[in-house]
Amino acid sequence: MMNSFASSGGKVPEPGSAEISAMVGGISAMGVIIGFVLKQWGNYKNRKIRFMKTLGDNLYFKNLDNNAGVFHRIIDDAEEEECKEALLAYYFLLCSGKGLSSSEPDREIEEWFERELRVSPDFEIRDALRKLNELKLCKIVGENEKGGEIWQAP
Repeated sequence: MMNSFASSGGKVPEPGSAEISAMVGGISAMGVIIGFVLKQWGNYKNRKIRFMKTLGDNLYFKNLDNNAGVFHRIIDDAEEEECKEALLAYYFLLCSGKGLSSSEPDREIEEWFERELRVSPDFEIRDALRKLNELKLCKIVGENEKGGEIWQAP
């Protein structure tokens, strides 16, 4: 059997139009595959960079704090809770109109929490009334039959 190279006398045969179109098609397909792979690699790198940026931003901006900042955060949270406690007591005293003994707003606030929020806290009314009295937002207007103080918001 003789191959085509030997039969052509050692000359490389000139490719025909079918061979040229097959080579162009193969090179084009390889170029498309390489382009697709490079595009996917770029998408992966960009997505990874965006993820790392988001992660860094979240860790930076949502960081609780450290050292002295932790104490400031705890103190701020405690002050906020004290303010909420005083506001609740003031609101219930103000809405009563007639004045309440120190145990009545305590009971009413705890019942309100149970009814509206389905939680049962132990509300510290004495501390809230003391704060309101210091701020002159409530005052003692008398005593009830048991000798307890009657508080009223002006």
